[in-house]
Amino acid sequence: MTVDGVLGRDYHERRKSRLSHRYRLQRRTQEVLDAIRNHPPSSLEVVVDVGAADGEMIASLRPHLDPDVFFLALDLSLPLLQVIDSDTAAAQADAAVLPVADQSVDILIATAVIEHVANPRQFAAEARRVLRPGGLALMTTPTPLMEKIATRIGLLDDDQHNETFNLDALSALFAGHDFDILDAYRFMLSPVGMPGEIFFERCFRAIGLSGLMANQFVAARRRES
Repeated sequence: MTVDGVLGRDYHERRKSRLSHRYRLQRRTQEVLDAIRNHPPSSLEVVVDVGAADGEMIASLRPHLDPDVFFLALDLSLPLLQVIDSDTAAAQADAAVLPVADQSVDILIATAVIEHVANPRQFAAEARRVLRPGGLALMTTPTPLMEKIATRIGLLDDDQHNETFNLDALSALFAGHDFDILDAYRFMLSPVGMPGEIFFERCFRAIGLSGLMANQFVAARRRES
């Protein structure tokens, strides 16, 4: 159950049982991992996942990163935090007030989060505060078109998301908070997956049809100054 935008434990159960939920998690995780490989941060000691839900993204990333990396899962939902693997540090937190020291984080992940945040500008300011210079902010958010379609067909409540962003708006938000934008693109042709989807996405981008994709990804690096 979702209460005031906070997901309940049933979200974890849906992730385990529904192909569409597993696929969306898998795709977001792959985009995050690709960005880390393509744009390594200045150091890689601390990774914070904001809106971590049940911690499944951290569990998927962990085998691909140095075993000494410290992961912190943050979420508003206590029921979801309670199912996170005991190897992962977890804390209840609002994205606008991160319980993390200044310049202590190397990678800040926020997938399918910013559209839920009451004050996205405060979140961008918090990202700048907690990231070390050269650190990465990695984000996904649904396209505005997908948002409208999902709401129209009943997959999303009208009040579940606070603000929608296109790529230009999300990039501008973080550029205005001392970030350099490294990647900004759309992905995910189908929310349930389809054979050859990655190939078709490349083709769609090449011919200017990326607007048909369901999700958006932005990678931003905190400026050194």
